Amino acid sequence: MILSDEAIEKIWSLHRNSKKVVFDTREIKGGELFWALPGTRTHGNKYVNEALQKGAIGAICSDQSKTDLNNVVVVKDTLKALQQYATWYRKRIKAKAVIGVTGSSGKTTTRSLISHVLSSMYSVSQPERNFNNHIGVPITILNTPLNTDFLVLELGANHIGEIEFLCQIAQPTEGLITNIGRAHLEGFGSFEGVIQAKTELYRWIDQHGDTLYFNCEDALLINKSAKTRVNKIYYGVRSGKITARIISANPFLKIRFNKPFNISVNTQLAGKYNLYNMLAAAAVGLKHNIPLRIIAKQLATFRPVEMRSNLVKLKNTWVWYDAYNANPDSMLASLKSFTEIAPDNRLFVLGSMKELGKESAHLHRKILEYVIKVMAPNDKIVCIGQEWTELLPELTSKGIHWSASLDSKIEKIILNLLKNRKYVFLKGSRENRLELVFQKIKELLAD
Repeated sequence: MILSDEAIEKIWSLHRNSKKVVFDTREIKGGELFWALPGTRTHGNKYVNEALQKGAIGAICSDQSKTDLNNVVVVKDTLKALQQYATWYRKRIKAKAVIGVTGSSGKTTTRSLISHVLSSMYSVSQPERNFNNHIGVPITILNTPLNTDFLVLELGANHIGEIEFLCQIAQPTEGLITNIGRAHLEGFGSFEGVIQAKTELYRWIDQHGDTLYFNCEDALLINKSAKTRVNKIYYGVRSGKITARIISANPFLKIRFNKPFNISVNTQLAGKYNLYNMLAAAAVGLKHNIPLRIIAKQLATFRPVEMRSNLVKLKNTWVWYDAYNANPDSMLASLKSFTEIAPDNRLFVLGSMKELGKESAHLHRKILEYVIKVMAPNDKIVCIGQEWTELLPELTSKGIHWSASLDSKIEKIILNLLKNRKYVFLKGSRENRLELVFQKIKELLAD
């Protein structure tokens, strides 16, 4: 253990009097506790003095020269100390439930939907941003009030054992896997590796928790949870404790719950796959005694998370903007939903998908083949990202514009192709910086 009981008490004396735990001095407004963490280029130790000058109530660092500073706790390893202290603090949170959400896609939207539904009747804590890793999960825990009713956590992973490690810190009592797809194959080694990693949540809840939530239509998840002995709550289109179907998607989803009783909801979400994300949130709400009519109201008022399944109308152009991340399954699901509401006159801006290892070329080819198959005569395609390189002969033969990275030349091409365009599809992994393309589109189409 990095922290002694004495060190924990010193940190707690600062933590309980702070407004917030931060690891970035740009977030300090006054009264925060600064945790100096190692970064890829520098260490937070270098910013301790700045943090205190800006009004931080104290700091945790590993710089021995700071030992004599008031309200500074010096530890051997600040990252391990953060994780150990978060585990200690988590045990003192008296929540009705700590809900862990993972999956290859839809984690953030589902976590946000669950929190929005629960917030109708309870106090709820959730990550401020995409805090779902070995740093973000502990920080989220430390910024959760001890008397919160629910803590909803997003658990991300790109290698085997990471979900289990996060569970050891967060100790979720309930769990949900949105889906398991071909994401982060480079880190997991294979699709079987992805399955093994994601279902670590099931094994943790089975041993330490009490409730798991399942999509009835996902045979893989049902199979992988067959031996779990905890309370199981099912949702789906055809069966489950709660069921719903899509009435229309023109362009936003209108759904109708059929069980436990009939009620319709006009949502602000696009993409048919979001039906299961909403059903998951509804299942959690019902489990915790929220009436379906209130759940429906919350789903109707939920706005999509930034850069995820956003459908925005700019003048006469609809832009499908989903640029936070991408894997083959989420890319294909988004394309299918987009093409159902956008019949022609479309511009497809396809960012590449990262961390696919040796399957990268094959999986990118499948996406390209789908788009080419559904293309109308007046549609255009632009591909951005190094991963498209192996498909260069196909791109060239089809007259598809391509760039290894986002630059001014490809931006100009996109904006030229945008003229009189009715629909734009914009999706890819974050490293492609497609949010900058979206900003250019907004500027071009501004009123």
